Amino acid sequence: MGFVRAAGSAVKMLKNIGARGIVLASVPLILIRAVPSWAAPTIEGSLETGGYVYSPQQYGFAGTGTEYRIYENVAFDAAFNDNWSFHFDSRAGYQSQKREAPDHWILNLYYSYLEYRSDSFGFQFGRIMDFNNLIYLYFDGCLLTNTITISGSKLILDLYGGVIVKDDYLKEYRNDLSFRTFSSVDYRNIFIKQRVGDYVAGTKVTLVAEKAGIFGLDYQLVLNNNAMAEHYASVNFETAFSTKFKLYGYGTLDLVRVLPSGTLVGMQIDPVESFSLVISHEYYRPVFLKNSYFWSYFEPYGNQEASATLLFIVSKPLTVDVKYGAIIYDSASEVGNEIALGLEHRNINKFGIKVNAELIVGPEGNLITLQAMMKRRVSILNLLAGGGVEFYNDDVITSGLSTGYFATLGADIEIIKSLILSASGEYSGNQRSRYDIRGTVSLKYIF
Repeated sequence: MGFVRAAGSAVKMLKNIGARGIVLASVPLILIRAVPSWAAPTIEGSLETGGYVYSPQQYGFAGTGTEYRIYENVAFDAAFNDNWSFHFDSRAGYQSQKREAPDHWILNLYYSYLEYRSDSFGFQFGRIMDFNNLIYLYFDGCLLTNTITISGSKLILDLYGGVIVKDDYLKEYRNDLSFRTFSSVDYRNIFIKQRVGDYVAGTKVTLVAEKAGIFGLDYQLVLNNNAMAEHYASVNFETAFSTKFKLYGYGTLDLVRVLPSGTLVGMQIDPVESFSLVISHEYYRPVFLKNSYFWSYFEPYGNQEASATLLFIVSKPLTVDVKYGAIIYDSASEVGNEIALGLEHRNINKFGIKVNAELIVGPEGNLITLQAMMKRRVSILNLLAGGGVEFYNDDVITSGLSTGYFATLGADIEIIKSLILSASGEYSGNQRSRYDIRGTVSLKYIF
């Protein structure tokens, strides 16, 4: 069911509850701090060695059996002084299955850039990860920033450009064939492979107004073979003039189709400390690349949802939220419905408990989800256990509901200060999931 949850809404379903895996193997981690002689730097980050074994689902995969992947992840932020810094995040891995890795090796350089920042000017140079126009964008290039301060308010001007690159940041645990799990963010990311090598450029203007809020405008274009393939204009705002009432919104206009690709507007009312009301409206529409197969043969129908969420803070450890949303489809006259209920208690006999239930019905598919999760710290162990069931039909709606089960069990232990060993296991009986059984272990050093 392809709709997005509104920002500021109640606590959402943990859709991929087992996205952390179970035990395989780990090796010691060594940190070498090499710094330039001209600076007195600080550095913080993490080194993680791990891997997982899994039994892939037959659906969408060639062959069965036990597969494995091992990986090494390095991420750090190094500050050379008050102005200069360097940021890095990458993962290298080897997997037995050739799907998405024909030579078995996987290398993801998520970002790696040098940054300079002062009160008025800044830049980033290298591989940059940016979230703009409702898409996670990775590009090799440069981002320039100029900040003007006026009477306590800030006007921030950004200019960026580069070459689009690909990574698997969003694909690790998601099944591309299950469209009911997509949001407006994902729709543009579906076609990221087709954008690799294209040039991207854009500009942003953001006003951070004292006691008023944040207001922004931005424009982005994508060039393919030196011709404009896509361009977008966006606006966003969030008010801060009242602690009892807040307005927020985001909207992107696809200037090729001259149609909105994603909009969100909402308000949050907090009359008392123990109660919040969120009313929002959200619309999204898939963006197909100009002159692509999808552009030529598919109409980009969109969905929208108007919803209201009630959040009750019964006591400090107990919160309850209730949501109703009406889903309107461009492709059908039938109106869909969403009802969600959540309960979270942070201390029931030292257990943290979270329970969620969700019902979605509509012409794009029906979904019922029930799940629960428990957490507890025992001495130096953090324990996690949870599971649930889904009833769904997103292929042939008249054929009845399929049933899918899922469960996870995990623990982590702080061996010594900042050295954490984690292990967990996952089971999924839903054929729309990527794995049926998976287990992961990781040894992570935080410095």
